[in-house]
Amino acid sequence: MAESTIFSEEDDVNKNLKTLSQEELEALQVEETYTSLMESLEGEIREGEVVVRKANNKVVVELQSFSSKDDINDDYYLMQSVIEITEKVVSVQAQTPTEIEVRKQDLAALQAMRERRIEDAKRKFDKLGLDLKDDIEEGKLKLVLQDDNLIIRLAGEGSFVSGSDQVRPAFRELLGRIGSEIKTSSGKIRIEGHTDNVKIAFSDRFMSNWDLSSARSSSVAGVLIRDVGIELDRLGCCWIF
Repeated sequence: MAESTIFSEEDDVNKNLKTLSQEELEALQVEETYTSLMESLEGEIREGEVVVRKANNKVVVELQSFSSKDDINDDYYLMQSVIEITEKVVSVQAQTPTEIEVRKQDLAALQAMRERRIEDAKRKFDKLGLDLKDDIEEGKLKLVLQDDNLIIRLAGEGSFVSGSDQVRPAFRELLGRIGSEIKTSSGKIRIEGHTDNVKIAFSDRFMSNWDLSSARSSSVAGVLIRDVGIELDRLGCCWIF
């Protein structure tokens, strides 16, 4: 008798589901989608980065205040936040027929800011190319522009005393010229170079090429900070071997 009652209840549930109107079914799907987004974007909602709401049989994700900052140093963080939110929305959208709309007003403003930064980086790239033309032609350095990131790659040969982090005089002069050009610019600056391509012998200071690489990176940063006056938090040095 108990089993018969259970089957009867299941039949009633199935019958009720089948008799849902299209409008009621859509409302149910909207509610489920809304709940999924609220759970997926819980952290972003708590931080005030997004607002999720239901409207006209769809769920709207509104990006909040992403265009309020126009500081080049914060650009990557902001863009990465938008990317992460978008990925979560796409993941939820793949599991529901309900439309999820992401308000694009802030995205459009952010894209405009990004385009302005790319244009500004291009102007700086062209200016550096002219100002450091002789050094570039002599193979002492290479300028690379990646989106709005300007990278200065320095030739490793002859830059340091072999097996040491001691900067050679000619290389110090080159760093001074580069530093003078980039000191007045804004944003992060990444300078790349290479350590020795032969394995160094163990010493009290350097147990490996990696130790030597780190020390040389610090030496370059020291020259730019002490000799030129560039602020420490602007430098991102990466030495590769």
